[in-house]
Amino acid sequence: DQGARFELHFEKARGLHGEAVAPFEARLVTDGTGLARFEWGPLAATDFDRAVPLFQTGASVREAAALLSLSKSACHRLRTQAVERGLV
Repeated sequence: DQGARFELHFEKARGLHGEAVAPFEARLVTDGTGLARFEWGPLAATDFDRAVPLFQTGASVREAAALLSLSKSACHRLRTQAVERGLV
């Protein structure tokens, strides 16, 4: 169970750019004493973000599925999305 988990993305940030507005993830966690606090860190790459470079280098759906530990049907959907967006 992930509990309270948030992805933060800046869509508009006047005067800020680059790493300062990179998306990040925040999680509400409880320590051993029951005290709740937020932890944050970089946003983990999505399956789509990890699959696109594989497809761009010519990997098949089957190869990408094996490398990403995903089903072939999930990888096929990711490849279809990448083609529709003009990334492959």
